[in-house]
Amino acid sequence: MISAYWGEAAATAFKHQGFYEEREVRLVAMAGTELAADVERKTGRTPPPLKEVCRTSRGGRVHRHISLFGKGFAPLPVQRVIVGPSRSQDVNAAFAQKIVGRKVPVSTSATPYIG
Repeated sequence: MISAYWGEAAATAFKHQGFYEEREVRLVAMAGTELAADVERKTGRTPPPLKEVCRTSRGGRVHRHISLFGKGFAPLPVQRVIVGPSRSQDVNAAFAQKIVGRKVPVSTSATPYIG
């Protein structure tokens, strides 16, 4: 039996074969906390530096985020964007195109939405 934790950890590395067309790289990140850093120190490990939590206002709401690479890094080499199955797939595709601009093609996944 696979534990719930293993299932969550594996979700970032493995995909169902129905999504083969996407051949994506998944990044999973979250801002560390001082509490987590203290736990690392107690186990004898040196925690990585904590990321600054940034805030962006969009649509009247404040969204918190972290910058993975910072300003000194080149942009990620995104070659194309495939918008996954969703009730709002076309709306999501238009939003993705707005984000990446005209240099990166955006398409919708052929995998059917089941929900």
